[in-house]
Amino acid sequence: MKQSENAPKIYVGTYGTYNSGSLFGKWFDLTDYAETKEFYQDCYE
Repeated sequence: MKQSENAPKIYVGTYGTYNSGSLFGKWFDLTDYAETKEFYQDCYE
């Protein structure tokens, strides 16, 4: 089992949705990514 209690996490949203009054976004556990490119791809999606 993965220890994620102290894992670094980041919340990602967009300015467009924020400026429209929405706080919609997603939490990402950074330990799930071996490379920055993978993280950026998930953020883009």
